[in-house]
Order: sequence, then structure tokens, then C-alpha cells
Amino acid sequence: MPPPVVHLSFGGCGFLLAFHIGVAKYMRRRGLLTASSSFAGASGGSLVAASLAYDVPISRVLAETKTTAAALHDDIRASKRGSMLATRSLSGYVHRHIDALFPDSLPCMSPKLSGSPPRLVVATTEVFPRLRTVHWSGFVTKGELANVLLTSCHVPWYFDGTPARRLAGTWHTDGGLLRFVPDVPDHIPVNVFPVPWVDKATTISPRWIRGFPISMAQLTRWALLPPPDDMLDQFVVWGEQAAHAYVTAIPPTSR
Repeated sequence: MPPPVVHLSFGGCGFLLAFHIGVAKYMRRRGLLTASSSFAGASGGSLVAASLAYDVPISRVLAETKTTAAALHDDIRASKRGSMLATRSLSGYVHRHIDALFPDSLPCMSPKLSGSPPRLVVATTEVFPRLRTVHWSGFVTKGELANVLLTSCHVPWYFDGTPARRLAGTWHTDGGLLRFVPDVPDHIPVNVFPVPWVDKATTISPRWIRGFPISMAQLTRWALLPPPDDMLDQFVVWGEQAAHAYVTAIPPTSR
């Protein structure tokens, strides 16, 4: 019997994409991610979800994450003020990351079976004229995809000095503002932050790792300003370990 198909929903992670990458690596190695898998994401998690949905190699996603982190740190060191405030716009780094990963002409996704989730869902938070989480799918052009991904990553003021971005005639901001991990049916939530109020049994997170050594405060700092490459590599390992613990404790067929 072939292994069951897994769908993943990635929560906000800032620059800690590496944990999500590790989860995806493990799931793919186990044969649980297939052409029938679907992906969802909010904020930084949307970048991983989109990469998987468009079959960007996982190794390339990690390499580009390191390139983006290096460029950011180089600019900070070169600035006189030596802080994130000295960089012109965090959105510029994320936009270059998106531009490097996705082809100018987006490939057509295979049509999904009726009633099944779309291959890719990206969450944003509409803040005006109403407050709600919005799920986007069915991207036609790279520009359309990039605009929604940038909006999903838009931490108010921190991202580019503005509170929100205009999208389809309304104002939106970071996709994890109201719900950190997009709630999409049949998707396994993935969260790099081991918050105690999230049910460990249903979410892949560092809570599955015995003695996980990184504090919430440090995770938050690294989410806003990326850690060194060796630590990004370690987060990949932790993602694999958490996914292994989750899958072996709760086989996908029993969910």
C-alpha cells in the first residue's frame, strides 16, 4: 500500500524558514509529499509553501535563504547605525528572495480533484474595511504571486515602514496576525514556535524535540534578524527531528 499523501500548512517564521524546510525534507524522504500534496503558508511560511507548490528544490530554498540573510547582515555591518533601521526596506530583501526562486513564467499547476484543497494557499490579514484572514490561491503570474507573498510577510511598520499593503482593493498585512498557522482542512500545521497553547498532538513544532535548547525570546530575535548559516542548518535538522517524532508517534493513516 502506498504511503498516505500529506498536506502541510506553515506558520509565520520570519527568517527561520529552515525549520519548515527540515519538515518538508523529512516528509519528502518518507514519500509523504507527492504531486498530490497541497501547501499553505502565512508570513515567512508562505515562502516555503509556495516553493514546494511550484517544485522549487528544497536545497535551493535553503541556499537562497542563506543568501538573503548574508545580504541583510552585510548591509547592516556596512551601515553607520548598525541596525535594521538602517536598511532601507526589509521588503526589498524578501522581494529579491522571491524573484530568485520562482521562474518569470509560472508553470501551470495540475488541476486538483473536485473537493480537494488547492495546491497552494497563501494567507493574508485584511485590516480594512474589515478584519479577517483571507486565503489566496490560483496565481496566474509571478507578479501576482510575489505581491501576495510580500503582503503575507508584511509585519506592520517593520517590513517597510508602512502599516499595510493594498491588495485587490482592500488593505492587508501579515498573514499570521489573527491565526499564526493557516487553518486549511486536512493540512498538518507546522509551527517553529513551541507555544504551550498549541496542541502538540496536532502540530509539528519544536515541542516534539526533547530538551529543545532555544528560548522563545531567542526564536523571536532570529525570526526578525536571521541567525548564522550554521544555526540555519541546525534548524533544518530540528525540523527533520520534529517531523520524525510526529509521524512515528501519530502515523498519518490514523489522523
